[in-house]
Amino acid sequence: MPKWSNPDYVNELDPKIVDMLVEFHKSQGTLETPKAQAEIAQKREEIEQRRAELEDKKTRAFEPLG
Repeated sequence: MPKWSNPDYVNELDPKIVDMLVEFHKSQGTLETPKAQAEIAQKREEIEQRRAELEDKKTRAFEPLG
């Protein structure tokens, strides 16, 4: 059974994770702290970088061999 068919599966590269992190910090009252802002920025950058790497891999996989 594929992992994404599990109802508890969370795609680590889904940009919604950043939204969830923002909501968490809002609920804790820590959203405006430098630590929270740095954590959010780091997670956003991490997701964008990993998505770009996967896109590059996909592009190279479908390039003609000739």
